[in-house]
Amino acid sequence: MNFIFEDINGLKKCYHYTSLKACYDIINTNDLWMSDIRYLNDYQEIISCKNRALHKIDRNRRKRIGNEDADLFDYYAISFSRRDDSLSQWRNYADDNHGVCIEFDLTKDGLFKTLLENGNLMLQQILYDKEKVNKIIENCYQIAGIICDKRFPSDFLRTGKNIDIECPKDSLLSILTWRVSMYLEMERKFPLNSSKPLMQDEVYLKLSQLLYPFVKDKCYSEEEEIRLVHNKFKNRPYSYVQHRISNLNIIVPFVNMQSLVPKSAEGNRKLPITKIIVGSSVNDRRIVQSLKTFLSHKQLYDIKVVKSKITYVSK
Repeated sequence: MNFIFEDINGLKKCYHYTSLKACYDIINTNDLWMSDIRYLNDYQEIISCKNRALHKIDRNRRKRIGNEDADLFDYYAISFSRRDDSLSQWRNYADDNHGVCIEFDLTKDGLFKTLLENGNLMLQQILYDKEKVNKIIENCYQIAGIICDKRFPSDFLRTGKNIDIECPKDSLLSILTWRVSMYLEMERKFPLNSSKPLMQDEVYLKLSQLLYPFVKDKCYSEEEEIRLVHNKFKNRPYSYVQHRISNLNIIVPFVNMQSLVPKSAEGNRKLPITKIIVGSSVNDRRIVQSLKTFLSHKQLYDIKVVKSKITYVSK
């Protein structure tokens, strides 16, 4: 399945706030880390969305299906923003304004497009509106019912056939509909075939999990976050998962984006970086110059380096 960037409202660029050290590592390795979402800032975000989805079905049926057994994924993510020069994000994510903001062009060929077009990542803006989330949850339930009523054969999604159903044209919902094929990898736990009747609740629980990493509390809404997510099936060994110690002294699983590119995939693996904005600080001019020198030595002449327009200077 090819991911269409218009699914996130024609977004062409996104921004990642980070430290100068992390920026150096990103450029040097041409790679990004995607961390287990359970260890991000808001540790309740997965839990709260899951609970909201589970409330859609009857408690007794929920117990019969098994809440834990219904969990398919560990989610690995990296966060971006629509905002390219945000004071709050300079303070929170860019080493208290001593770091940088990296601009990525989503329209350019490169690592993002290669992974998205091969179905290894999902890219979507975060949902903060509870009413919209509830509407999408309801739509997921309706789609699950349609799938059950149609009694699709097990291979219909593998063959790339269109799903002849009516569904709302919500951007995230369209992704949910077309990503049902991911669950065919779970046939041993959740067989999709014409010989076994499908339960609407069971199908719904699988579909709704694609929402989990894209819902956050409205108090985070000023970040205008966009998230790249990789779904790793639980209880399967994956050699590409690594671990690091976070600033909170927690062991955090993570994956390198380059490790997600399948061997059979053809495509550009270059990160589509077009600009680096340097945060305001007493040393910002020297940082700008050092970055330009570094990029020149790496022969990355197409990346611009500029200084933030925000005049706030931290200690």
